[in-house]
Amino acid sequence: MAKHKRVKKPRTMDGEVYMTLIDIDGKTVIKIGTTNRTALKRALEIAEVIYAVYKFIPKMQILINERTHNNYVVEAALLKELGQYKYVPIFEFDGCSELVDCDIAVAISAYRKCIDADYPAQVTNLIEI
Repeated sequence: MAKHKRVKKPRTMDGEVYMTLIDIDGKTVIKIGTTNRTALKRALEIAEVIYAVYKFIPKMQILINERTHNNYVVEAALLKELGQYKYVPIFEFDGCSELVDCDIAVAISAYRKCIDADYPAQVTNLIEI
């Protein structure tokens, strides 16, 4: 009988990058993430994970989510951009390494910068008359 070689599936490169507000540890922090499903489905999964550790479902609000060409690259760039605001929760849970504690305007600005870098605007040469 021939041995079958295990083939690793390539990661999907077209997914959503999202930021979700989460009330945890007495404050509101921002969860940065990516999913190949929808931000809503991912938020429900995160709520379940947090419940398993904290024994409550936190208030959550999807702040922003957009489909992007290379969601893993955009997410990594966004985490790097907001690295100085990294938040470490009292209890660890799956995905807690992607939490930041910063002003929403700062987070949205970084998000726009990273999304726009993935979809560069077309340069139009204007002719002055």
